[in-house]
Amino acid sequence: MKISFCIPVFRAEKYVGRCVRSLMEQTMENDVEFIFVNDASPDNSILEIQRVVAEYPNRTEQVKFLHHSTNFGPLKSRYTALQEATGEYVLFVDSDDWVEKTLAEESYLFAKQNDFPDIVAMDYFEEQFQKTIYHQESLPIETDRLSFLYSDCLNNNHSWTLWNKLLKREFLLSYDIIEDEKKFCYGEDRFACVKMFYSQSSAACFHKAFYHYVWNTESITKNKTDFHLEQLALFWNKVEDFLSAKSVSEEQRDLIEKQKVYDKAYVMLAVRDNKDRRPFADLF
Repeated sequence: MKISFCIPVFRAEKYVGRCVRSLMEQTMENDVEFIFVNDASPDNSILEIQRVVAEYPNRTEQVKFLHHSTNFGPLKSRYTALQEATGEYVLFVDSDDWVEKTLAEESYLFAKQNDFPDIVAMDYFEEQFQKTIYHQESLPIETDRLSFLYSDCLNNNHSWTLWNKLLKREFLLSYDIIEDEKKFCYGEDRFACVKMFYSQSSAACFHKAFYHYVWNTESITKNKTDFHLEQLALFWNKVEDFLSAKSVSEEQRDLIEKQKVYDKAYVMLAVRDNKDRRPFADLF
């Protein structure tokens, strides 16, 4: 098996049909599987997925459905899918987004041509209010790992998302990149990227876009509340725990502190209710 698509599903009934159709129409006909994780979605998302899949009988045997009895969030859903995956590489897709038909075929070919790296980062499209924006990925892999983390990954110069990356499954499993975490659902991709880019032995950048990220105003990442401040604190606690055993220079420590302040200010300004803001003034 070459490629495993892993798709968390929760309250995506309005959008998931487009996502599924883009997957079913992949030009890679064989050596591919599609794993949908129903994260206790209360709507008809799974029925909609099944309806679309039924239009592609040649794909039926390639589709798997996994189910959570409780809503755990996207990170736990990705973990569940990853445990079931059998592909050499994994592609994570959010159920309200969609992908180009040649994603699996072209990204795997690129990986093959580049000696099968742990990570293939790709450009992507952002669909925002009837406008499509092209984002070019940056991956200065010639720098050392810690420098890249501090200068690019943690301060957002690099896209810290999982969905625009082709990822070697054994690499993800070996370094516990996708955690079995039930309460971490804002910044979880960013932390996975911190661990991923520190642990990788090889990475490549494919300057072609296949993924369409939809700017969904109903998304958990768009509407900021005190929950996001709690999640931000969790993210930085995890980062500091992960890096505590690493050799951190004073300059890098200073970069971390500056980025923490920037992150806190950004989220606090986006929280509309002042009473929700105040308890987090001394967050870190």
